[in-house]
Amino acid sequence: MEIEVRVFANLREILGTKQIHLKFNTEPTIREVLNEIRARFPSGEAFFAELYDSTTDRIKDFVKIMVNGKILFKEEALNYKVKGENIVIAIFPPVGGGIF
Repeated sequence: MEIEVRVFANLREILGTKQIHLKFNTEPTIREVLNEIRARFPSGEAFFAELYDSTTDRIKDFVKIMVNGKILFKEEALNYKVKGENIVIAIFPPVGGGIF
């Protein structure tokens, strides 16, 4: 199974790329996809730290993960099993800003 992962904003800066292509022999969970990115890139630990809250074992608040356009809620995200073909996972970090 081939998966394309697209990262945005500061995650691009951390990894040094905006797209990652991964291959899996089975249908991976989002946790397995993130762990593969974590292992593959020298800055993988920093990338993972931006997304993961170890105290709750969940994706951090305001981080958005989408699989083929479907938003995953943080409670389900890590254990969500990626199935199908032409899979695109998009990961958006928290975004701040606005007018004060």
